[in-house]
Amino acid sequence: MSWRSKLSHVFQELRIHLCQTSPSSTATREFITRNYVDLKALNPTLPLLIRECSGVQPRLWARYDYGVERSVPLDGLAAHEIDVKLEELVNLGIPERFQDCLWHQRGDIFIFVSTFSYSSKPYLLSSRV
Repeated sequence: MSWRSKLSHVFQELRIHLCQTSPSSTATREFITRNYVDLKALNPTLPLLIRECSGVQPRLWARYDYGVERSVPLDGLAAHEIDVKLEELVNLGIPERFQDCLWHQRGDIFIFVSTFSYSSKPYLLSSRV
């Protein structure tokens, strides 16, 4: 589950819309109670917004760079399937050439290591959180 620590690098914001009482939002509420603390601990700077509204269908919204937003309906999914959908949104936000790269964290610095197809030498990039 190393992808969970990449949320703040991929998303600008993550929103979950759900209903407080409807049966269609039961799995979404369960997902939030089980995973919110871990996701926030791994991504302290990422806005994780929980939006409750009566009668709304559960949906996961991800905002990427430049205001690009993608959403996934969560109606009828189990809690572990919501986890899979979130991972898919993370992978959609990572450029294809970076899919198999490594991220190492040292303090507040992330070091990115990759080997591109045109070079056998590792490519290093570091950034502060």
